Amino acid sequence: MSIDKNQVNVKLKELIEKQTYHIDQLLDLLDLEKTVLLNQTETLHETAHNKQAQVEKLEQLTLAHQQLLADSGFDNDEAGMEACLKWCSSSADLLELWTSLKEKIKACKKGNLTNGALLEMNRFKIDQLLNIITQGNNGRSTYDAGGQSTQDQNKGSLSIKA
Repeated sequence: MSIDKNQVNVKLKELIEKQTYHIDQLLDLLDLEKTVLLNQTETLHETAHNKQAQVEKLEQLTLAHQQLLADSGFDNDEAGMEACLKWCSSSADLLELWTSLKEKIKACKKGNLTNGALLEMNRFKIDQLLNIITQGNNGRSTYDAGGQSTQDQNKGSLSIKA
């Protein structure tokens, strides 16, 4: 089977443009999720659902991208992608599009880590409030050297054991 490099160029550009569109959507959703997490609004669930839909679409496009590389005889790694780009494109447009997509993927990873940390902080705050509500002022929450929560039935405030 002979692969036409112009067809690969067109298809690769189409896939990267679609991936870029969906990564832009994901970046927007990550920013919205951050705002939601900081403001504690009701839209968190909807944002998470929309984010998951973008991730699933990106997974499908990535599989198509990987298949196009394989069908064209290139490895599914950074070197294979760069070799394919050099092989099928004589202009810098496709390389710039690919570079932009990689940068946006890194931004998504960073945004997801940030939002995950915010979620964990919120979960911790909720756990603290639940402990206060369920224990009243009778329980004292302490933490051992490993950071594990222990409960004393002595009156007192939150303390940290080293």
